Amino acid sequence: MRRTVLDLTAVTAMRVACVLAVPLLLVLARTRRGRLLGFVGVLSWAMLGWLALLDWGIGQELNNMVRRGNPSAYPRWMIETALFAGFTGFLFSGFLAVLAFAIVVFTSPRFRSDASPGVASVFLGPTWLHRWQLGLVPEEDALWLGAWLVSRCDPRMSRADARQLRAGVRELLDEVADAPEYRLLPPAWPLAVWGKVLSPDHGHFLAYVPPVADGERLGLLVALHGHGGNAVLWLHSWRDFADEHRFAVVCPSFGYGNWEHPDSPTAVDRAVGYAVAHHPVDAGRVVLAGLSQGGCGVGRAAAAFPGRFAGLVFLSATMEPAVLGGEGLAGAKVFVAFGGRDVNVKPATVERGIAALRTAGAAVTESRDPAGDHFLFFAKRSEIQQRIAEWLG
Repeated sequence: MRRTVLDLTAVTAMRVACVLAVPLLLVLARTRRGRLLGFVGVLSWAMLGWLALLDWGIGQELNNMVRRGNPSAYPRWMIETALFAGFTGFLFSGFLAVLAFAIVVFTSPRFRSDASPGVASVFLGPTWLHRWQLGLVPEEDALWLGAWLVSRCDPRMSRADARQLRAGVRELLDEVADAPEYRLLPPAWPLAVWGKVLSPDHGHFLAYVPPVADGERLGLLVALHGHGGNAVLWLHSWRDFADEHRFAVVCPSFGYGNWEHPDSPTAVDRAVGYAVAHHPVDAGRVVLAGLSQGGCGVGRAAAAFPGRFAGLVFLSATMEPAVLGGEGLAGAKVFVAFGGRDVNVKPATVERGIAALRTAGAAVTESRDPAGDHFLFFAKRSEIQQRIAEWLG
């Protein structure tokens, strides 16, 4: 019960934070649609201001009616101005907000759940989704707003690291914006607000399958996102790797990224099963990778399905020694990359996870960047992916 209450509180706080941050889109959005939603947010705050002014004027009028012998100290003209300005301002702001919001809703992008070959967004399990809700805020605007807020509000992040994070996210967003096929995919990041208890597994994943020659068999990379939800940005970050090293890529969505949930192995298994059944994928070349909290999903899926994965990749990942030290990890081939200045996932916790893996009998290749922070993968994406390719042989 306590866990459910905490989760509901966290989810509600996330939703409220999203609503409060919407006005920032007016100046930060990368798309016209995002700026229009920011305009709606600003008008909504203006409506609250006009309503407060109207409420003050009404309160003074009621006070004068009750206390006729001792009326309010405020002059009559001030009260009447507040009533007139509050009422007309509220109506005008509301009219503009409704008009702008109607434009956003009735010009919602037309998504396709499957845009393969190439990129795809696939729903396999029970889910509760409204198409207009998913298409309301453009994904690139939501991601850029999130990166902007995190890089400026996280007290643990230095200015240099914050600039590096924004530059890396901007670079990826520019690449995604240049690929029109991504616009067909309904965004998965809104699934993040469902938390751990409230249906984290929606049976959804994003996928990319490179062009395949006749008779060619691809490897399969299953990439688990971290906290913040799944995003096209995460899928796209593996696209060059997939093309060069001949892998299909699937990125399962799992709520906010709480892969420590007991249902996480099911989400991984579903994505692998679909890819093997529908694409020319070699079931013996399945690699499971996890970023940040996605590391919990890697460890739990590997323990649940011993011997199923040809390799396990942990990227600045949360590692659970109690899970990684089990018999199911014996003989596993593991690659671990992490930064020495990571304040989100402490290097000491990664080292404990590596020790547990080695105790269990796994073959661990360790790649530590002393100057790297939690966003090491995005800062040195090509370099780390090349190391992974060499490790895979």
